[in-house]
Amino acid sequence: MSSGEDDGRRNPGRDSQLQVTTKEHDFGLGAPDSEAEKYQNTLQLEQEVRNQDKFISALKLQIEDLKQTNHGLEEYVRKLLDSKEVVSSQVDDLTSHNEHLCKELIKIDQLAEQLEKEKNFVVDTADKELEEAKVLHLPQ
Repeated sequence: MSSGEDDGRRNPGRDSQLQVTTKEHDFGLGAPDSEAEKYQNTLQLEQEVRNQDKFISALKLQIEDLKQTNHGLEEYVRKLLDSKEVVSSQVDDLTSHNEHLCKELIKIDQLAEQLEKEKNFVVDTADKELEEAKVLHLPQ
């Protein structure tokens, strides 16, 4: 027999040219599953849903934990900002007080210089008067 001849025997399951296909087969649907396969698929899907529900629950717990942590951190930052405001206000007050004290020190220094000059004037005047008194009381 040549390759082009037909021997009359056909096996539709093995001969791809003669195999009949349906729309269901073309779309991968095939024949309906048996009840056992459907039950097994249902169990698998239910297990997947339970697993996904557990995963979602775990994620929700993590989200709640993160929200609480975030809330705590926000409170901590607020307290730090309040403390910063208090410290900044204290620094401003101390700076103002320091400037006032510096001005007071300048005045005190000026008064000390003036007192020193007056003291020197008084001492010099007293020395001159003593000298004059000595000269007047010297035996001649």
